[in-house]
Amino acid sequence: MMGRFFGWLVLGLAFLAASADAVLALGSAGRDTLATGEILTLLAGQAPVTPDNSHLHLPWAVTSWLLQLPAWMVMGGLGVTLLLLFRPRKVSLAYQARRRRSSFQ
Repeated sequence: MMGRFFGWLVLGLAFLAASADAVLALGSAGRDTLATGEILTLLAGQAPVTPDNSHLHLPWAVTSWLLQLPAWMVMGGLGVTLLLLFRPRKVSLAYQARRRRSSFQ
């Protein structure tokens, strides 16, 4: 239940980030997009710290790549992933029959 709630919450934030990107695109500032790293900097109060040789290590390289992507893309992917992982599933009849025969109830 909480996973679906957070999935919808993050998906709503992705929609807001996409709307902010649209407003930035219409303005005369010439900004490309609202990056995930900029959102993280605004929330944390400081820029994410990465080591000097971050391009040599795969986790740091993936992290820096994710921080350069548009915020709506990263949050939208996370929201959809949470919604798919925590979706309500039907319980199969075979599982219900095994559960009824179980002595742990």
